Amino acid sequence: RIRLRNDGPGVGRNVRISVSASDPSVTVVAGLVHHAVWPSGEARNSDGLLIDIAPRAVAGVVEVTVRVSVDAAGPWTFVIEIPIVVPAVEFALRSAWVFDPAPGGNKNGIADAGESVFPRVRLRNEGSGNAADVRVVLSSPDPDIAIVAGTVSHASWAASSAGNNEGFFVAVAPGALSHEVRLTVHVAARSGGPWEFEIALPV
Repeated sequence: RIRLRNDGPGVGRNVRISVSASDPSVTVVAGLVHHAVWPSGEARNSDGLLIDIAPRAVAGVVEVTVRVSVDAAGPWTFVIEIPIVVPAVEFALRSAWVFDPAPGGNKNGIADAGESVFPRVRLRNEGSGNAADVRVVLSSPDPDIAIVAGTVSHASWAASSAGNNEGFFVAVAPGALSHEVRLTVHVAARSGGPWEFEIALPV
């Protein structure tokens, strides 16, 4: 909304109000409003202007230039600032477990020595904003664990939704003794984080 006042003594005729922006995250969809007559001393809103903010825009402030032209007067130029707010993204760990199907595993939900297993990590986006470019990485310093596939990516993750991260693949050393392996889940998104969670993998 652009509100202007004719502070001059004369009547404005053929008043044209346009907006433009140089920021690549802003697209002007409808950038011109016309008023045939604008009386002296009158303030008006210029409804009908429309700009589009790109989905991948980052939080901050963009400048929009407003130009006003009138027959036999002006032009005038004003710069306004429009804040861009990115809804919050916040990931939380919901659960983790072991999937060990045959032929590499014995389906008992435990990472046995010499077995290949698929850790499952369930996360939830607790925030109000949709997450984009989500990357989940699994790591562990334990010498009895070899992380064969440790990265799962998601192009998008809706707000208030939970999902499993399937794709992790871990090999347990044949000589591993019974113990609890600590794994770190690293989560990053384009509009938030990073986050880290600790999970236990029983061997």
